[in-house]
Amino acid sequence: GNRSCKMEYQRCQIGKGGSTAPAGLVNLFWSCMYYDAPKTVSVKLEGYGVAFRVVFFIGFIIGYFGIYNLYYNEAYKEKALDHELISFVKIRGSLKTILSAELFEDNTTFEMYNNKTWDANDDIFEKTENSFFIPTNLIITANQTKRKCADYPSKLNKCKLKEDCQTQTWISDMDNPEAIMEDNGIRTGKCVVQDKENDVWTCQYEGWCPPKERERQKVAILNGTKDFAVQLQQLLSFPKFGIELSNLNSDNKTKCTFDSTDADKKHCRNFLVSEMVRATSRNNEPRTFDDLAK
Repeated sequence: GNRSCKMEYQRCQIGKGGSTAPAGLVNLFWSCMYYDAPKTVSVKLEGYGVAFRVVFFIGFIIGYFGIYNLYYNEAYKEKALDHELISFVKIRGSLKTILSAELFEDNTTFEMYNNKTWDANDDIFEKTENSFFIPTNLIITANQTKRKCADYPSKLNKCKLKEDCQTQTWISDMDNPEAIMEDNGIRTGKCVVQDKENDVWTCQYEGWCPPKERERQKVAILNGTKDFAVQLQQLLSFPKFGIELSNLNSDNKTKCTFDSTDADKKHCRNFLVSEMVRATSRNNEPRTFDDLAK
């Protein structure tokens, strides 16, 4: 039949009779000694117990395997942490310098820089395994040959007597123009005329002559490199699964030029140099290629 269980609390009184103290104080004192003790009654219901355990077990299976392992840990996927990545960097582009004669001190210097063709195969475009160098300007020292000549008129090279040229000096701090020590060649120990009109004497050296120019031009000679493209070629493989992912193929999806504003061109492998520079801008500090090329 039906069974019912009732939980009750039994109030227990701990006290002592026969007190001669006033009744009010005695009652107050003994009222502090009361406490409530719960009474628990256990009833054996086999069907309820079995149903409870079954529901608990099913809930555990669903929670652990269904939610934690499958959804959170993605245990249904086979993973491989070992992979191989091969990257190649290529620079593509060419330019022709079309400059204004007004930006140069003399016509000889203007002709040295103007109307010259440069491309990514020239030595000035350096590429290493993990980096590349895009020049924006250059200093040309024309007609250099191996011989003896007067050195550049810097503080360390100017002289009055041959005794001033007996000590060989080398580069100490290349980032400080005032501290540059000469490395154009080996000093011969002679003090010779460098500029007869202004009576400037410098130490003579043996090496590449004339000494390299130091004056940078007022214009970015190679400003056209902003239109060069950097091509990133990558090969990613997972040996465990025998899978290779690459953008080396002739798929038009990767042969295009990257454009962050076009969703169809976010997988392209070619990047314009000017766009790469622009991508380094901050919110309050926009950056362009022309700013860096000056």
